[in-house]
Amino acid sequence: PVIGAQVHLAGKARRGGEIDAAVGAPDLRRQIGRRRGRADDVEAAAARPFRVACAAGRRRVIELLVVDDHTIFRAGIRRLMSDETDIRVTGEAADSAEALAAVRSRQFGVVLLDIHLGARSGLETLARLRAEQPRLPVIMLSMYAEAQYARRALHAGANAYLSKDVSHEELLRAVRHVARGGVY
Repeated sequence: PVIGAQVHLAGKARRGGEIDAAVGAPDLRRQIGRRRGRADDVEAAAARPFRVACAAGRRRVIELLVVDDHTIFRAGIRRLMSDETDIRVTGEAADSAEALAAVRSRQFGVVLLDIHLGARSGLETLARLRAEQPRLPVIMLSMYAEAQYARRALHAGANAYLSKDVSHEELLRAVRHVARGGVY
């Protein structure tokens, strides 16, 4: 034990997650680094924040673009994903034009795309996304659970088709699966 050291932890210690820590004594920092996992630059100056990876190791963070014309739905997806350490909503779009502008401006790991976007359908938007970024994983979302919609979306190039009434766990499985290159 080190007398006089102060430790501040922020975040959740979850499998594959990270903890931000500011430690006031280098010896204690080294001790935390050994107990919790690998620390970046453990020998850095005292009180400098560093990240400690949990013992289970790191996962690549999947950056998610949510495309839906309903603000409340986008906010709900953002909230559902906020507890996940490996999925982060980093973009939102309310229509096709915004979605295309978003994918032109940054790299996303997965796009959640509503099948109906007001003036332009999600299937049209999917075709335009495929023309610009053929390998970008896209999950089509719809309030329609009928197989005919799923067939159309998958035929148009979607990596997955989900009804909007699926469980949170099912959505997470689909996002992780298509991010790894699969079809769900």
